[in-house]
Amino acid sequence: MYTYQYLILAALCGLYFNKQTSKAAEALLLGWAFYIAVTLHLSTEYYYAVTALVELIIAYKLNLNYRLVSYMNYSLILVNLYGILLFKHGIQPESYDEAYEIVSIAQMLLLVLRLSHGRIRFPLQFIVDYLVNFDSRKAHGTM
Repeated sequence: MYTYQYLILAALCGLYFNKQTSKAAEALLLGWAFYIAVTLHLSTEYYYAVTALVELIIAYKLNLNYRLVSYMNYSLILVNLYGILLFKHGIQPESYDEAYEIVSIAQMLLLVLRLSHGRIRFPLQFIVDYLVNFDSRKAHGTM
């Protein structure tokens, strides 16, 4: 296992005890346990297919309550298909590992952001307002 996987595992254990994220943490932990139990002795070509299947099952389970996190899992299926292509062409899977790492860390960040009152609170409108230099209080005063 890589270092980021240990950090994600620790984060999942912490997220398991929170009411808003316990179901997602449970699904991801069970998926990782199944992944470790099944893929240890698989050949490389079956490894990517089984991993994609595990990601599909996790994404389906998370789809109802944790839509953005499930979308990240669906993107991990594409990353696994990319791993199959790398294997078929005989290329080392460093880019596969990096893509998997980025998506997994983003997935954990989405779950951590969800801790505030049960849904993701990301002030996108304020970022857009800042980027276009719009202040609604000034516009309201001139109307």
